[in-house]
Amino acid sequence: MFNKTKPKIDNFFYIYFILILYLIFNLTLQAPFQDNNKFWRFIPILSFGILIFSNTKNFPIEKFKKFSIISCLIYIIICLIKTFFFYENHSFLPFGNGEDINQILSKDRPYVGFYIIINSILVFSEILKNKKNRIINIFIFFIFFSFLLLIVARLSILSFLIVVLIYLVFYSKINLNNKLIILSSLILIFTLFVCFNPKIKERVIYQSTESFIDNEPRFVIWQSVFNILNNKDYSYLLGYGNSNLIEEYLVINYEKNIENPEKREYFLHDRFDTHSQYFYFLLLGGFPALLLFSIYNIYSLYLFRKDFVSFSIFISFILFFLVENVFSNQLGCYLFLVYITYIFYYNKRTNFISNYGNDKVNKNYE
Repeated sequence: MFNKTKPKIDNFFYIYFILILYLIFNLTLQAPFQDNNKFWRFIPILSFGILIFSNTKNFPIEKFKKFSIISCLIYIIICLIKTFFFYENHSFLPFGNGEDINQILSKDRPYVGFYIIINSILVFSEILKNKKNRIINIFIFFIFFSFLLLIVARLSILSFLIVVLIYLVFYSKINLNNKLIILSSLILIFTLFVCFNPKIKERVIYQSTESFIDNEPRFVIWQSVFNILNNKDYSYLLGYGNSNLIEEYLVINYEKNIENPEKREYFLHDRFDTHSQYFYFLLLGGFPALLLFSIYNIYSLYLFRKDFVSFSIFISFILFFLVENVFSNQLGCYLFLVYITYIFYYNKRTNFISNYGNDKVNKNYE
């Protein structure tokens, strides 16, 4: 009975390619090629990369996992070394608001945080199934979590807590009291970490709601998106089909609506995008693009529901899509390509049966 009703994992890619083809068709009809350079630049990665990986017969799942974890660990060690020398020269940690953090991370903080979250999930899976190296993996997991707190990647910390909550509620066999102790301990560690470092504290704790709104660019960006959706030339059926036009409309809104001259100059200089994959698809391809993307996400969650690792990785992607234009960033495209391919092959090998969940979870979905 289970074999007859289980979803086909190939549909996971079919829905994705329908979205890509729709966007290609839409943008080709609505705008000159050069007006969508940012989109066309990443199409080979998002389409041909997925096609190549999805047709690889012997994807080295375990080797890839170990390589990913070790690579992430090496990256963190390099960042910590940079942090040490920075502290020696400046006598403060560079992880608050400001440009200093770029000297340490070399990449945008949200993407670094997301990369660490994914690898934290992978190393956690090793803790659960590999008794031989459990202590080493626990130590690596602790390093990942500590560095996540150190750089104060806020969404990634929130994603981390959500993933822990998902595991404790749906997959873990431990009793309720222990679950509450684990979750409370993580929150307490984060709170202490913030309270004892002023540079980190300034990124998390604000004097008022107005101060938080003023320091978080997405409040201005998303209000500008809503303004653009009310433009007379916007079509909910087709969108604009023109990424350059969307960028220009955003810049016009920044110039028009931001009163603080210094803040306005900052937004105009950086020309912030929509900072949400969902909003970007809504503006670019209209409601059909948003609907296809949402169906893809929902179906993927349903598809991977039996396995904690796959489910939590995809949940992390969905949360990241909320606040970043992942497909407009080269690193974002590569992260999506590599880790989506990994969970695809992992599920194909395990036939959707979780090695980490309890029996009640599995039975509920049969």
